[in-house]
Amino acid sequence: MGTNVFTADADRNLVFINKNAKETLKAVAGEIRKSFNVDANNLQGMSIHSVHGDPDRIEKILLDPANLPHNAQVELGDQTLDLMVRPSRRRPALG
Repeated sequence: MGTNVFTADADRNLVFINKNAKETLKAVAGEIRKSFNVDANNLQGMSIHSVHGDPDRIEKILLDPANLPHNAQVELGDQTLDLMVRPSRRRPALG
């Protein structure tokens, strides 16, 4: 089993979803639509807050470096997903 990788930019938009993550999203697509009214196939480019029930709580976690890395479990239907949020120290390429 591989690792699901989601990468968000500083504006909290999902800019990368790896192949394993896309497969996981397919498995929980119905629950994502039911819970957040979002199509799992269209998450890339969307805000991470589009799939959170309490965006303000998530922002508070992300804004305080002392909270990171952050681990959580997310339940979507009969699936439980382990989540680890880590900051990226890479700077975007200048173009």
